[in-house]
Amino acid sequence: MKWIAHRGFSGEAPENTLAAFERAIENGAAGIELDVHVSKDGELTVMHDEHVERTTDGTGWVREMTVPELAELDAGAWFNKNDRGVQRVPLLDDVLAWIPANVLLNVEIKNIPYAYQEIEKKVSDTLVQHYRVENTIVSSFDHACLYRLKEWNSAVKIGLLLNFRPVNMEGYLRLFSPFDVHSLHPHASILQKNDVERWQKQGVSVFPYAVTRKSDVKQMQAFGVNGVISDAPPENL
Repeated sequence: MKWIAHRGFSGEAPENTLAAFERAIENGAAGIELDVHVSKDGELTVMHDEHVERTTDGTGWVREMTVPELAELDAGAWFNKNDRGVQRVPLLDDVLAWIPANVLLNVEIKNIPYAYQEIEKKVSDTLVQHYRVENTIVSSFDHACLYRLKEWNSAVKIGLLLNFRPVNMEGYLRLFSPFDVHSLHPHASILQKNDVERWQKQGVSVFPYAVTRKSDVKQMQAFGVNGVISDAPPENL
């Protein structure tokens, strides 16, 4: 079962920073999950929230700030375990230029409630530019956005984030025809063992998120999931 580090090793370093990504790889992560928004000047910015208050020393909305303005923010001082110096808000370009080729990358498009025009095209173009399509999953709660991404570049792997259980997942997956869905990323609390078995028979991998306790990890292992998206490596939970 793979450990995909949620926003990097965000239990030990400030989330969605290069320090968190480095710490994750040092601790054996098979993959890194991160979130992207679009800055005022059109760049893919790695941050979970639409605004910068919670994770930096600044204020404002990501979409209303330019890259130079974002670069002035300290994204690490708030984190009491930060021991790797000043951390800046990275761009997706920064991460793709740094991340080892063998580490799976899960890019979550943040497109709800605010919808960024053609964010899916920006993500695809950036992955292509860095030769990173093959070992990357692009996920989102905005499934229409993921469908548009496949229309733009069918080679990109998509993962559907889920906080609900569809009545008929097999039928739901057929809505993505003629494109394939690579993986499902349900909240761990809604997942059942028979779901995993059925979905995997459809050729879909299962990566539940919000796996935070040892009991969650053991349950996910028993379910036979392909991996977990977690703030801490399973052996540390």
